[in-house]
Amino acid sequence: MSQRDAPEESRYLGLTATQFNLAFFAVLGAIGLAVFAYLGGLGMVGDALGGGGEPADSTTSEPLTPTPDAPDTTSDPNTVAQAAVLTLDDMPIGWTIDVDDSDDDDEDIDVSPECAVLNELEKPPGQIGYAEADDFEGPEGQLVTNDATVFEDAEAATGAMRLYKDALTRCGEEFLAAFEQALKKNWSEEGLTDIPMESRWDTPTEIAFESESDSYRFILETTVEGVDMTFTFDIYFVRAGQLVGSYMYMAIGEVDTFEEQSVGLTAAEKVRSASASFSP
Repeated sequence: MSQRDAPEESRYLGLTATQFNLAFFAVLGAIGLAVFAYLGGLGMVGDALGGGGEPADSTTSEPLTPTPDAPDTTSDPNTVAQAAVLTLDDMPIGWTIDVDDSDDDDEDIDVSPECAVLNELEKPPGQIGYAEADDFEGPEGQLVTNDATVFEDAEAATGAMRLYKDALTRCGEEFLAAFEQALKKNWSEEGLTDIPMESRWDTPTEIAFESESDSYRFILETTVEGVDMTFTFDIYFVRAGQLVGSYMYMAIGEVDTFEEQSVGLTAAEKVRSASASFSP
């Protein structure tokens, strides 16, 4: 078969399959590192405590012995946080769990002393519980990360909201520089060097949350294998009582606003519901 008769390689977002695998997955390979270290990681990962085991079976030939009461999961901060994060059932049809997570090294990022607050996002003051959802990947390369943090009281949760806002506004440019640095480091490990990139802050998609919230958007533009690619990151923080949830939606190219808002409102409702059930 002549070269002219050979079937044309399928394309996605302007890339051939080979180009797409190189560019897209190299980019997403660094997303977990950068986002979880500097955005999604609002606290140290806490093990969610499950319920107690089933009581042993008893028979009429043996005296019944009292069984311990089931643990009150509404008072365990880690369990409450786990109830506040998204699951695959909360995601639109066609979404899957991204099992190819990047390893986080949890190292401090290189910033000026004036912006050391960026390194306080990992474990904000007053945190008593934490849970992180699975990474979710959409059929068109979208990515959603989500976590929830329980604080010792509503005042501490409000303080955390101020901390996040201060970190991402006063030190926004240093944040973007650190983000680009993480990407370049990850790409270099994949053998990709001298890839141009530029990131900038932009106006986020507006979501009418019923709770206190803050939202941010930054855009990363890069060129891989001669193909221009744009990644949009929308980050939301929502507080309800002693709980703060974070939600990050990443899209390639145009953002599906309806989908982003639908998942975001679901994430916020889970935070509110978990907060209402919390009885410390």
